[in-house]
Amino acid sequence: MTNRHMEYFLEVYNKRSVKKAAAELFISAQGVSRTIIELENELEVTLFIRDGSYMIPTEQADFLYKHAERIVKEYALIKEKKFVGERRKLSILISYDIFQFLGYEFVKAFKELNKDIILSIINASDKDAISRISRLEADIAIITGPIGSESLAVKYLFTRNYNVVVNKLSDLSQKKTIDYSDLQIYPVALCGGYEQGAYNPNDNEVIKSGSFVNILFETLNYSLVLEAVKKNEAIGIAPDFLVDTIKDDGVLMLPFTEKNAADYYIVYNSEKTLSPDAKKFYEFLIRWCKDHCDKRNG
Repeated sequence: MTNRHMEYFLEVYNKRSVKKAAAELFISAQGVSRTIIELENELEVTLFIRDGSYMIPTEQADFLYKHAERIVKEYALIKEKKFVGERRKLSILISYDIFQFLGYEFVKAFKELNKDIILSIINASDKDAISRISRLEADIAIITGPIGSESLAVKYLFTRNYNVVVNKLSDLSQKKTIDYSDLQIYPVALCGGYEQGAYNPNDNEVIKSGSFVNILFETLNYSLVLEAVKKNEAIGIAPDFLVDTIKDDGVLMLPFTEKNAADYYIVYNSEKTLSPDAKKFYEFLIRWCKDHCDKRNG
């Protein structure tokens, strides 16, 4: 019994005719008839009652049909080499849930070009991402800068601003912009933190201004920042692409008076050559950012 036997059987069963099945299969009616007889002899059952040119399926044929359909489909998958192993996983570490900015269209466009690659998108702090990339535990990371690790290959992608989120009942809601000095007065729920790369004492504009940041807590969970703001127990600070997702009439999004932004980079371990899949993602991301991301950030 071969896959050919199953295919011919299914056509005869569906068409109820050897002649019509033969026309669909582009072979002779004699060839189809001979194959059905071979199948019946091997299984030692009668599959069809011949009524002139009409083929009436027997109970045995009904039983075989259910299994034959599955067998033919499985055979087609094997023949086309659609094995599970062909679907390759690519691990991407991301900072600040950056795919909120890149969006589903980015993932969709990449997948359309690379159907066999499964993106495994993992949220991580900048510090953790650098550590894991250095230990070759992931393929690629998208993180904020500056980046000082000599073991990483680094490529700039885009720049995004940080915005402030305040409750409308807060005194700050009357301001058009937020000064760094305001961070001394109000508790801050910070999306990011020292582990993340934001507010690095050596590089952040807030620290350079000489202001003391009254941080209530630091987190990568933006919903927690928003919850603190909605209770009017803190002001929130987060990248603009996360702030833009807010759909709440009780809060306001305000810019800083002075520049407060972060550069984003794609990085990988420079001591190891990128895999073909990682290289595809790397090159696709750079092209996407060039075409879709405003590097001047407004």
